Amino acid sequence: MEYDLQKETRVWERIQGAQTRRCGGLSAEELKGLIREELADARAYRTLAGLLPTRERETLWRLAQDERRHAKQLTAILYLAEGRRFCPEKPEKLCVSCLSEELRRRWKEETEGAQRYEAIARRAAEFAPTFTGMAEDEARHARTILRLLERLL
Repeated sequence: MEYDLQKETRVWERIQGAQTRRCGGLSAEELKGLIREELADARAYRTLAGLLPTRERETLWRLAQDERRHAKQLTAILYLAEGRRFCPEKPEKLCVSCLSEELRRRWKEETEGAQRYEAIARRAAEFAPTFTGMAEDEARHARTILRLLERLL
């Protein structure tokens, strides 16, 4: 039997297309964007933690750990879709001029993140529990930031 490169390419395109659908209809680029956002959030929380007293610092370190875990979960989903490991560049360092304003911005992003992951979970098929869990984490992060602001303001 003779090797047919075009036929093999078409087969792999079908396989990759099916895997993308199994990833909640998210494209590889959308997944990469989410991974980058989660890593940037983790770095931001680590930076903010350094500006706070011990109790609050530990709270933000836990949020940073959650965000890293989310990035790892998304990286695994992307690997299933593409069959390649994604190694994103290191996120830019956060420059904080006003701690309370940065926490306010973080609260807004966490609230929007929870809504985004809930929407993805509704169409994510076998990955729905992962995205639902991430949505719950993001909503919990928003509540945690609210409590933190209550103590700081």
